[in-house]
Amino acid sequence: MLRFSVIPVVFSVALMLPNTLNSAELNIYDLPFAKSILETHAPRFEKATGHKINTRVINFPLGENTELAFLYDEPIDVIVMVSSSVYRIAQAGWIEELSGYDEIVNAVGKMYKNVAKAVKYKDKIYGIGQVFTGVAVPLVDMAQYQALGLSRKDLPTDWDALSQQIVDIAAKGEKEFYLPYWFNSDIGVPLAFTAEVLNRGGTVVDPDSLSVSMKTNGGPAYDTLEDWRRIMLSGAVDKKVFEMSPPAFDAAIVESRHLISVHKTSAFMMMKELKKLQNKMTLLPRHKQSWGTVGALHFGISFREDDTEEMEKAKRELLIMNTRGTGDFEFSVSRDWLKERGYFSVFRDFMESEDAQAIMKSKLHYPGDTDVLMDVMANLPYPVGEWKVLWKHEFFDYMKEQLQLYLRDSSISPNTVIANLNKKIMALRLSYGYGH
Repeated sequence: MLRFSVIPVVFSVALMLPNTLNSAELNIYDLPFAKSILETHAPRFEKATGHKINTRVINFPLGENTELAFLYDEPIDVIVMVSSSVYRIAQAGWIEELSGYDEIVNAVGKMYKNVAKAVKYKDKIYGIGQVFTGVAVPLVDMAQYQALGLSRKDLPTDWDALSQQIVDIAAKGEKEFYLPYWFNSDIGVPLAFTAEVLNRGGTVVDPDSLSVSMKTNGGPAYDTLEDWRRIMLSGAVDKKVFEMSPPAFDAAIVESRHLISVHKTSAFMMMKELKKLQNKMTLLPRHKQSWGTVGALHFGISFREDDTEEMEKAKRELLIMNTRGTGDFEFSVSRDWLKERGYFSVFRDFMESEDAQAIMKSKLHYPGDTDVLMDVMANLPYPVGEWKVLWKHEFFDYMKEQLQLYLRDSSISPNTVIANLNKKIMALRLSYGYGH
């Protein structure tokens, strides 16, 4: 296998699993919170492939630790990947190009088009998607909203209107009622910024040149930062959000005290079942723009030098079984993810099925939100340029620092933040051999 010549091994969490290998066994790596779903299906996978299935875990941060698993030569056969890591892993030569297998091409062809972008590069396929969620999507507590004299007709239609409504509500005396997606992680505030810039019609990294695209005066990135500053100065945000870890941020929405929350659609899907949450939540329909961005899980295959043709076939079967499924077990994994975790299947035909629609209607406070959610998910913008650079990890760490400094210090201007981010993009391009 190829290895990155310039990828820095500076991860804070090492992944060292027992490197035991049996040629009659298949090793599948998944998320910690997905292991119960995987283990439920493992007996079916064993029967279908004719091989014992070992279920292993990649701990958070997933992107970095997935790469560490390859760097430490873990016995990987099938492995989970977040959208932002697929390109890096494919470029390193760690996962296989699968465009020559009709069953895989057919499965990818049935994925939502926005999510399928993650596994396609230069018309080649490097895996199959499994599930996805909408990230940084605004949600509204309708009980609190109506208590302010507002109704569905007052729901904002774009980020400009949402920001203005937050400031207006704060001006009437409401404080710390807004939970933005600004928690302390590279998948927190940087992803919130990326999503909002995309929703406003811009990009952080140009999808074609993989270079700078943000203007320092005016434009989607500048407007986003200006609105964030206005919201901070209004008193609508509890500054504790800057220190929240991902689990703490997820838990904050359960408290049912925020009027407006920017969160994941998977959390929105589970709110009705959370005992602590009393009020009814809704999401904003898509009108003038999209809301949020894609957060998806995909699976790829790693072939080894001593793999037989039969073993390679078994790996492909395991890949399909754990994503789309086949025969009587088609969408079996998808159904469990939707029902137990609130994640959408990447396969549109399943999400449009009577089965999936019934599950969604049972989960939402307002059954009519099913159609709204389906529309929002199908139109989530995919951050092509941002995920297609090998320096994604370093850039998002830097972006987190810059954005948090900006939110804490009102003397820092939006154009200073954008100028710093653009300089970092150019520096990383040079260090990774992209040229000027």
